[in-house]
Amino acid sequence: MNKSRHHALSNIVRLLLLTALTIVLTVGSGQTAQAFGSPATVVLGGAAHFAVLTKTGITNVAPSKITGDLGASPIAATAITGFSLIKDSTNTFSKSAQVTGKVYAANYASPTPANMTTAISNMQTAYTDAAGRAPDATGLYAGNLSGRTLAPGVYKWSTGVLLTSNLTLAGSATDIWIFQISGNLTLSSGAKVLLSGGAQAKNIFWQVAGGVGVTIGTTAHMEGTILAAKAINLRTGASLNGRALAQTAVTLQKNTIVIASSIHIIKTQVFKSISTQDGWVLESSENSNAGGTMNSTSTALRLGDDAKNKQYRAILHFDTTLLPNTAVVTSVTLKIRRQGLVGTNPFLTHGGLKVDISNPFFGTAADLQLEDFYVSSSSKTVAIFGATPANSWYSAVVSSVGRSFVNRTGTTQFRLHFAMDDNNDHGADFMYFSSGNAVSTLRPQLIVRYYIP
Repeated sequence: MNKSRHHALSNIVRLLLLTALTIVLTVGSGQTAQAFGSPATVVLGGAAHFAVLTKTGITNVAPSKITGDLGASPIAATAITGFSLIKDSTNTFSKSAQVTGKVYAANYASPTPANMTTAISNMQTAYTDAAGRAPDATGLYAGNLSGRTLAPGVYKWSTGVLLTSNLTLAGSATDIWIFQISGNLTLSSGAKVLLSGGAQAKNIFWQVAGGVGVTIGTTAHMEGTILAAKAINLRTGASLNGRALAQTAVTLQKNTIVIASSIHIIKTQVFKSISTQDGWVLESSENSNAGGTMNSTSTALRLGDDAKNKQYRAILHFDTTLLPNTAVVTSVTLKIRRQGLVGTNPFLTHGGLKVDISNPFFGTAADLQLEDFYVSSSSKTVAIFGATPANSWYSAVVSSVGRSFVNRTGTTQFRLHFAMDDNNDHGADFMYFSSGNAVSTLRPQLIVRYYIP
């Protein structure tokens, strides 16, 4: 090798070594960690609109100031203390002077219990998702992030994480941070998580598995969504721009929590059944599984069987075009109102009242047809009505599979039928429910909760 070529290669090697040394010194002694690619966000689903969500309760030393909803499930509202809750007339939520939002609990009226079950499930799914991401860095700074600046990425520690002074997260408005912490997360009194470069709290996720959980010290400030397997404790005067989502309890002491400028603001749309397309269909003969007669003009639907052991089925028709095309549906609830009863209550003798869904409609047209009795659906048994009404209203929560068939550009139909076609007693046993021909306040309802990503 000639001398000039050898000299050039030597210079390249020296340059590479110098660059590597600069990176090591910057990370080891200074404040900025290496930049990684931004990971995908963690989807919170039905947990997104909660500023505080727990499984075992929320205790509060007043006054706190919470912007966003509060929720607890499967624990009852008695486990939410220090908020002087005032129950709404619907019994589906409570209000508090300390909360700009609503307070929900598992023992409130339908559809709250089902919605809370979904929110808790979504919270746990988000926790698992965050915990399962492949890390970009492991054990950085031995878990002491005091005075550091971190770029977007996935960071993992097999220990706890401590902040005795400020931590800065530097990145753009679309960058994501995910912190996987096997131990506890502790912010000492006065410590702060700060954002720079356009970084947003909605894109920061703290997944904490520790036995104690999360402690945000007196007057400390936190940014992001906390997904804790154990407790979250905010000491006196601490603040959080984000969410406290705990699989045990949350303890508050004169705190301020503002839900992170949310990716997912949950909206609710209530649709009412349309009279000209809904109604009941009666089987042509016992076990024929074919429609024989139908009625789309009555103010009442029929569900059960007649004196010849022929089954009644009902079709509910909703125009769901008001849903935005990009809507991500988080929950769907069907509600029907009881009008009367002939014979034995079929909820006691005919098994569960099941729900099938079709997008955009059963059969060959939106209008009620005899073939609606038997024709195939987009998905079968996507919900089962509870057997106990609330103020004469029966409710059914649609499964995630069923939610995927809710039409955003047209109509959505549901077929209702009991699990057993009849109870073989040659007596009429059916229940009346208000149809789309009834007065507006009594018509079947489809309650859809969704967000725009």
